[in-house]
Amino acid sequence: MKQKKTLMLFRLGLLLPMWRLVVLMVLVSLVFGAVPLEAKNLKVKVVKACEECRLPAAPGRCQSSKKHWDKAATWVPGKNIRIHAVSIPEQSEVAIYADIEVTTDEVMYSPIGHIFRLKYAGPGILRDPPCESSFLGSNVTTTNIVFPAGYWIRIKGGTPIYVHMDVINWSPFEIYPMTQDVYIYYTEVR
Repeated sequence: MKQKKTLMLFRLGLLLPMWRLVVLMVLVSLVFGAVPLEAKNLKVKVVKACEECRLPAAPGRCQSSKKHWDKAATWVPGKNIRIHAVSIPEQSEVAIYADIEVTTDEVMYSPIGHIFRLKYAGPGILRDPPCESSFLGSNVTTTNIVFPAGYWIRIKGGTPIYVHMDVINWSPFEIYPMTQDVYIYYTEVR
């Protein structure tokens, strides 16, 4: 029975002029929530974290250097916003581990104000003989979060949004600058 209805609707769609079909599809998507109205004025803020940060080279074979930056970047939206998505792309071509957090709290690893956290490691370094602790390839938790239609994180205008970073460098190269881009997709609200 369901297949007959689908086939009948398909044939009806072929008989209708194209503009009527488009209007029908838009109306159906609005009724069933396929087009989230709240994100029609979507904006993106690219936050540059650690533009002046220096990550020292590993001091020796099978060793690493570590750095922690609370408030590696700060963005203060002037109006109330709804965050619909956050994306933090992997940006390293040497062997590092990065733990990056987007939050409204002034320090990392706090459950208060948490928006998104990402970890990645890679690409790996092959050593001969191997080091006691090493890795190969990428170990990405996820590089983005997108909230379903009708869901978002609301931030009051004037509230700082921070990017915090913990980074470990296994490579023999200093990384300067240790810049990390963070994309925040949002809409402004009253």
